[in-house]
Amino acid sequence: MSSLNISSTVDNIAHIVLKKSINQNSRLLFVAGLEGTGHHAMKSFFGVCVRDEEKLFQSMNLNQNSAKRYCKEEHEMSQNFMNNNLKAGGLSGLFGTNPKSTLNHTTYATSLTSIQQRMRKLSDENNYAHLSIIGIGRKNTGMMSYPNFSGKDKPLQNPDVQTIASLAESVNLDLRIILLYRTDISAMITSYTRRFGSNFYAEAQILISSLANLYMQLKSIDRKFVHCLNFEKLVGKGKIEDNGNTENSNINNNGSLSVKEKADLIDFVHPKALKPFVADMWKVIKSGSSSSSSSEGSGSDSGSTSDMIEVEKEGKTLHGEHLVWKLEQQTELLINYCQEH
Repeated sequence: MSSLNISSTVDNIAHIVLKKSINQNSRLLFVAGLEGTGHHAMKSFFGVCVRDEEKLFQSMNLNQNSAKRYCKEEHEMSQNFMNNNLKAGGLSGLFGTNPKSTLNHTTYATSLTSIQQRMRKLSDENNYAHLSIIGIGRKNTGMMSYPNFSGKDKPLQNPDVQTIASLAESVNLDLRIILLYRTDISAMITSYTRRFGSNFYAEAQILISSLANLYMQLKSIDRKFVHCLNFEKLVGKGKIEDNGNTENSNINNNGSLSVKEKADLIDFVHPKALKPFVADMWKVIKSGSSSSSSSEGSGSDSGSTSDMIEVEKEGKTLHGEHLVWKLEQQTELLINYCQEH
C-alpha cells in the first residue's frame, strides 16, 4: 500500500486522514449510512442530474463516456469497491467478503490500482465542473450502505470511508461524504426487518455492529470530509421545532429541511455542477417523500399485515427493546459527531 502513497495521507500525530484537497471543479461523492437511512432517496435526488444528462446526450447522439458531464455515476470504480457477482460466489472487490477475491492478493492489488488510477484521472479533469458519484448505483454494486447486500457474510459487508478518503487524498481528489442517519430507531428496525422478511433480533444486531464500524471509520478521517443529513428531515418527517419565527424561511419549523439547510447541502457537494438541476432535484424529494420513506422502510412488497404485526411485537419484547436502546445509543454518538465542528 505504501507504493500507492496511501499511508502518507494519514496524519502521524492525530492518526486521521486529513482533508487537504479542495477543488472547485472536480469532486467525488460517497453517501455513507446504515441500510435504510435514505440511500434510495439520495439515488433519486442525484439521479435527476445523472438522468437528465443521459437523456440529453442520447438526443444529441453524443458518446456518454467521452462527453463532458456535470454528473456521472462511477460504475466501474464502485464495482472495484464492492461487486455482487453471484457467478463468482459472492461479494468481490476491495470491501468484498468472497474468499476467491479477498484472498487473491493480485486481484486485490488490481482493484486498488484501478480505483486510484480512475481517481487520478478525475482529479486531473479540472477544466470544467463535474461531480462523480460512487455507490447508490447499479444492481451489482448496491447502495454501498452499512451493511451492503444480504447473505451469510452480511455483518462483514461494510464499506470503508477511511480507505476511500485515503485513496482520494493520495491523488489530490476532492472527496465529499454525505452521512445519513435516522432518529426514529424503532421504526427503522421494524421497517428494515419487514422489507427483508428477516429476523428482528439478528438484523438489529447487524445494524448495531455496522453502525459501530461506521462510527469508528468516521473518527479516523477529517471531519471536513463529511456533511450530515437526517433522513426524517429530508422527507419532511423530522421533529417539529418551535422557534418562534415563522417568517424567516431559513428557520426550520415544519419537520423538514430549511432553505438554508438545503443550500448548505448543495454548497457542500458541488454547487457549480448541480446548479442547473437543483430545482428538479428538490421536486423529486418533495413529490416522492412518501415513496422515499417507504422505499427506505416498509414498501409495498414488504410482507403481509400479519408479518408486520409480528415484527412490531418482537420490537416490544424485553430483548427487542434492549436492542433498540443499544442502537439509539450508537445513533446518539453519531449525532454528537455531526454536531462537532
